[in-house]
Amino acid sequence: RVVKNVTGYDLPKLLTGAHGTLAAITSITLKVLPKPETEETIVIDSLDDTEAVNAMSLAMQSPAEVAGAAFIPGEAVYLRLEGIGPSVVYRRDALAKLLGRPIQILAAQSSRAKWQAIRDCALLADSQERLVWRLSVTPSDAPDILAALKEQLDVRYFMDWAGGLIWLDVPLTEDASATAIRAALGSGHATLIRAPEHVRATVDVFQPQPAALSALSSRVKASFDPAHLFNPGRMYRGV
Repeated sequence: RVVKNVTGYDLPKLLTGAHGTLAAITSITLKVLPKPETEETIVIDSLDDTEAVNAMSLAMQSPAEVAGAAFIPGEAVYLRLEGIGPSVVYRRDALAKLLGRPIQILAAQSSRAKWQAIRDCALLADSQERLVWRLSVTPSDAPDILAALKEQLDVRYFMDWAGGLIWLDVPLTEDASATAIRAALGSGHATLIRAPEHVRATVDVFQPQPAALSALSSRVKASFDPAHLFNPGRMYRGV
């Protein structure tokens, strides 16, 4: 039986995104999927940002059931396929034909290693002298956002979620380049992930909220934690 519009079903989402500012979670139940029998990753190189987003978008809209789509500039677009062996091979061949570009294939072990590196943001983990940002954007906007940022800043970056998630790092500065990054976003969100404490203390780590949304956040905080015991100021000042 499907239950809809029940307030209690929204609470896990609210608490998960609250970074411990509303309540303490003492137990959780996770629903997980079985581990795929195998996986492969299609690799397409020699693409710029726009070509990469277009290729990832085409792949995600196809019937190939792409499980992951990422782009590392200077390397390639990576498209992950998971499932039983014959199904993966069939979908790989169909997707390669649809994309119409020369491809390479990462077999299961190499595929898993590549996606672990993408998951762990390994590309940007080599220097503590640079600040790491996580940008959530509309995939089709990603190339223009990156072009604007590259004009102003020394950035390293890669894209995940078919262009909807941009990881980037910038040189260490007192303002963490927050003004330039957030000005380029439009309707997206930018979160400062790695920075020294003195920078995090002066820069909004999470995307600043419009006044109406900020007021709503304050009311939610007051409802769950009227004494302001849980991580005060962790996400937004006064919350």
